[in-house]
Amino acid sequence: MQESTKKAGELSPSDVVAALEKEELGIAELMHVRKSIYSALEQRVQAEDVYRRLERGVVKFSAENKAIVRRGVVAWILGKNEEAVRVLSEARLGRDGSFVLGRAYYDKGSAHLALPHLEKAAEGETESVEVHISIAETRNRLGMHDEALAGLQALKKPFDKNPDYQYALGLTLDHLGRYDDAMAAYQKAVDADSENARALFRMAYNLDLRGEEEKAMEIYERLRKSRPPFVNVLLNLGLMYEDRCQFEKAIDCYQTILDTYPLHERAQLYLSDARASLNMYYDEEARKKEHRVGQMLNTPISEFQLS
Repeated sequence: MQESTKKAGELSPSDVVAALEKEELGIAELMHVRKSIYSALEQRVQAEDVYRRLERGVVKFSAENKAIVRRGVVAWILGKNEEAVRVLSEARLGRDGSFVLGRAYYDKGSAHLALPHLEKAAEGETESVEVHISIAETRNRLGMHDEALAGLQALKKPFDKNPDYQYALGLTLDHLGRYDDAMAAYQKAVDADSENARALFRMAYNLDLRGEEEKAMEIYERLRKSRPPFVNVLLNLGLMYEDRCQFEKAIDCYQTILDTYPLHERAQLYLSDARASLNMYYDEEARKKEHRVGQMLNTPISEFQLS
């Protein structure tokens, strides 16, 4: 069975378990499993169960090191970045393990530690565009924009028509200040894959910066149900709702992040602020209402027009 060629949502809970427990799990396949487990609660429950059995040593592999690597991989798939880093840092890593360790470092905000592992994963890798995208994202986060562009240009021939490659190219052009070229690359990505979340997010982000808030918000709402949750989409959308004093909608955005990533610090902070603003908003409304009622009760009866 070739799970890596299936579309998101096609993996059943038993498929998820089989993929996570089999001897070899390639990068494309693990990315597909990661997306699948956020598409339905039952799939995530099964993945959590596999993780617990890996911790207890119930799931067996041909070598102990493989079991350790798989535990780190599954930890990252489940959003447990700190645990993934801790486990994988103690293991001998091949290409797949290096990729996941790099992604875990990147996701926890340590891009400088992520890059060497991602570059190791990319050595000889000609099939999985995801490795090269991760390198481009990491270099851009580190301010290495020219290096990111050079690396992507070297991959133009095999990946030019790949929507994820066009997203990474657009992201790099964005950082280089070539906004029109960046938007053109994002549009190519969306033309090839209408649900390409990363390209759509960057398009919305640029529209928001240019003052086209309504168009940006429309795209953010379109991405709101992406799985795994697109953290930056939900953060930006939540802030836009707060600007409109729609605090309940903002709270829903931040809570969606925390349902999947309970330790996300910015989401925790924004949620706390939105709840405080919501209480202040309702308190203000209550005070206005009390004031209006008080005014009415203090009005002399002679001022009412009574028949």
